[in-house]
Amino acid sequence: MDLSKLPKLSKSPPTPNATTPEPTPLATAPSQRVVYVEAAGPEAFISIAIGAILLLMNSTFLKFIVAPKPYRPFVDQTVDYAGSINFWSDLVITAFALVLIFEGLIIAFVRRPALVLVALAFTIVATLGNLAYLLMTYSTYGLPLLSAFAVVFGIYISMYEWRTYQRLRGAM
Repeated sequence: MDLSKLPKLSKSPPTPNATTPEPTPLATAPSQRVVYVEAAGPEAFISIAIGAILLLMNSTFLKFIVAPKPYRPFVDQTVDYAGSINFWSDLVITAFALVLIFEGLIIAFVRRPALVLVALAFTIVATLGNLAYLLMTYSTYGLPLLSAFAVVFGIYISMYEWRTYQRLRGAM
């Protein structure tokens, strides 16, 4: 059936000839690379909030840093805090809490690839510290729950920071 012999029912403009190619959007538009960088508000908020809560829960190490020496927070004043197992627990948890706050601020406000890499390095160090503490004390004292959570969240945060770094680097 030949459609050209049918009567026209509308006054639409004629279709262009097959000899004149229609311009393609790629040929006319300048090439721009668009990289989607997701909003980091919720991730930054939860990192900063958990970091602050951990610092409030484990304030002994921060008190140790600013207090006159020797610092003895225990009822038995003969026990040296720096030589106790609590010192190492407080150290790795405080380090992780500070990393959470630092990472949250970087992800929320700065979002520069170099600073995201710095936050990633600090996260890895704090996570490895918590993993070492967990492995060294598990058989003697049982599961150090906060360090176990720090290891799990540290691995997740490291993956998130690495993905964020790759996206930010690709946007440049």
